[in-house]
Amino acid sequence: MAGTIPTAIENLSTTASSNDPTEGSGAPMTLVNDGLRAAYAFVRQTVSAGSDIASASTITPPSTGSSFNLTGTTTVTAIGSTNSWDGRIVWFRHTGAHSFTNSATLVCLGGASITFASGDISAWRQRSSGTWDQVVYSKAGALPLFNTGEHWSIDSSGRMLNGGNTQPGFSARGATGATTPVVFGTEDFDYGSVYDNTTGIFTAPVAGRYLVSFSIGNTALSTTGTLLGNLILNNAITIRSCAATKSSANESASASLSTIVNLSANDNLRVYNNGLAQTASTTYNHFSAQLLG
Repeated sequence: MAGTIPTAIENLSTTASSNDPTEGSGAPMTLVNDGLRAAYAFVRQTVSAGSDIASASTITPPSTGSSFNLTGTTTVTAIGSTNSWDGRIVWFRHTGAHSFTNSATLVCLGGASITFASGDISAWRQRSSGTWDQVVYSKAGALPLFNTGEHWSIDSSGRMLNGGNTQPGFSARGATGATTPVVFGTEDFDYGSVYDNTTGIFTAPVAGRYLVSFSIGNTALSTTGTLLGNLILNNAITIRSCAATKSSANESASASLSTIVNLSANDNLRVYNNGLAQTASTTYNHFSAQLLG
């Protein structure tokens, strides 16, 4: 209705001409004064600290305030749309250990539910009515993590931390006899399920620079010759090679290589031995890769 001064920011329109009061709806100076006072109040509401909110299945931030202490230990599954508008950002300082359940309407960073510890800070933006996206996650004692979709944080010393072990990489050892391609059958770790210990193939899940290393060895006292290790891209192209020669049957030999390889998503690497057979050993034979960035 013309002449009505809005009392809550969610009642405002993003179209200037749709906001009351309109010309002629009241005493001009009164309308100007009341309009300015309302505008000042809206500015203050959006930058002030609001009252504490108790954790619950559905939490509803008050219209006044932009940051709130979130208390209690109840799991949160939704943020309500009452008192909110599309684009509103609210900050929570978590003062109790409670979880946020990831869903289509409560979208946590990384696409997984998060259990907050006391002192953690998070920020959420209403995308549409009742649908909120997490845009910031700062762990207690760390600098903020912005919307990267990864579980990275920066501690107070400036170190990058990857507590969720989300950076793809693997390390495997051993070899099933004198096979070529070489199958390193024992995995020490495999973040992202990027290595197949039945085929010996590492597949890059995302494009980037990878630190890759491998070693093959021969300890058989009855053989001489040259170990020749090849790093093969996409089962076809030799991109790196290394060699080691046994000139005496009483020697052992190990051919090792460490390099940085630029890979596209779904590129694969494996190790071929085109020389003296490797001994089935977890000491001499290993293969690893780690995404650098």
